[in-house]
Amino acid sequence: MNHSASSVLRTGLWLLLAATLAGCPKARVEQQCRFNDECEGQLICAGSFCREQCRSDRDCPEIGFCVPSTDPSKSVCVLRRSPRLCSMDSECGAGRICTHEGLCSPECRSDRDCRTFNLRGACTPGRFCVLPPEPDAGLRCGGGSVECAGRCVDLQTDSAHCGVCAATCTASQICAMGSCEDRCFGGAVLCGAQCVAVATDPSNCGQCGRVCSSNNADRSWCHDGLCKALCTSGFADCDGDPASPCETDTRTSEQHCGRCSNACPAARVCGGGRCLLPMSMAHYAFEGDGIDAVASLDLRVVGATFVQGVSGRAISFNGTASEYAIRTADDAVFDLMSGDFTLSLWFWVDATAGAQTLVEKLGGASGPGWSLSVATSTSLELTVEAVIITAPVSVRAGRWHHVAVRREGRLYSVFFDGGLAANSAAATVLNGTTAPLVLGRRNVGGAPSNFLRGRLDEFSLSGRALTDAEIRTEYTSLAP
Repeated sequence: MNHSASSVLRTGLWLLLAATLAGCPKARVEQQCRFNDECEGQLICAGSFCREQCRSDRDCPEIGFCVPSTDPSKSVCVLRRSPRLCSMDSECGAGRICTHEGLCSPECRSDRDCRTFNLRGACTPGRFCVLPPEPDAGLRCGGGSVECAGRCVDLQTDSAHCGVCAATCTASQICAMGSCEDRCFGGAVLCGAQCVAVATDPSNCGQCGRVCSSNNADRSWCHDGLCKALCTSGFADCDGDPASPCETDTRTSEQHCGRCSNACPAARVCGGGRCLLPMSMAHYAFEGDGIDAVASLDLRVVGATFVQGVSGRAISFNGTASEYAIRTADDAVFDLMSGDFTLSLWFWVDATAGAQTLVEKLGGASGPGWSLSVATSTSLELTVEAVIITAPVSVRAGRWHHVAVRREGRLYSVFFDGGLAANSAAATVLNGTTAPLVLGRRNVGGAPSNFLRGRLDEFSLSGRALTDAEIRTEYTSLAP
């Protein structure tokens, strides 16, 4: 065979191979592939194309026949003019090598060797000729990627198609080696684009976006995913909401007065953290001191101690001149001159023998001023200027009793343990006196007497005449 004839033969073989690699004729060869899972249905990948499996030539189209695949256990249909499938170079003729696609292909040294039969042919690093996909062949994915939802994705790293198509990782995960893994470590959570420790981050406490409030707090922080705070004095966390740990003003809340869940009785309002009478002008709770919760008209405590009271602590006197409480300043509010008022007080006597003064602001035996005393075990005495109003009661030693004095217009009333004990239309106006307000003894003329041996608690003065019902509530709300 001369050189010209050999060249023509070689060219013809290249054209035959080009037609085969390009999938011509295209009957039953629909899709290029690299792996079986890229083929549809029962097709398998053999010779770069998805092919039908077969057991004999009868299973193949008229232009094809059944040949062994590169997988010895399977056979596939190929075109009658197709080069035989191979698994190693020795199965191909001289000058040919077995490609990765399982086809015997002419060996090449450069792209020019391949372009003698197709201008788009290219020589691979394995020294065999290949053709790129036809422009209209549809989506072809390479580099280990596959088609998912109309785009090529890497199943090893794509968070929307992790491992398999449509397997989506959560916002806090990434796709690594085809598996969804947590993006953050050590208990951290992804908030936006940042990993944060929600157990301790005050801006993301327990969950992303939960900010620990610093309202009414000297300091706030996040501990174990819960907001904590050091509340400013007068504020507390009473609703149990970790997002607002200092929401309640215990100075004014009638449901949480002074402390959480300490509701004021119906007849009282909350002021300064104390349950006060309406229109309170002074209030002494005796919680270890003589502080006035309303107007800072504080008492000076001399010798007296503090013990268990009807509510919290109470001031205690030993029945001698050395123990008393006094307000030495001349405060007009205690002169009780012409307006309506209600004075409320809890008392306890250790014994009922002899008169014992509870509280007074009295300038002399006949006034000016007023005084309230336990006269005997069967009576209380209210002194108004020179008038003495006696209220028949039953005072029992070693227990708490409540007394209230009310002036409404011209009428003075004395209530004992919630009930009316005496009425009298005494002098309508009390004269002012510079005498001090004294608790626990009489101080007329500088000669102390009528010492109290017992306790006082919850002493209040209101600038309003409380109703009978309100006074009874005063008693029932704290009655032992």
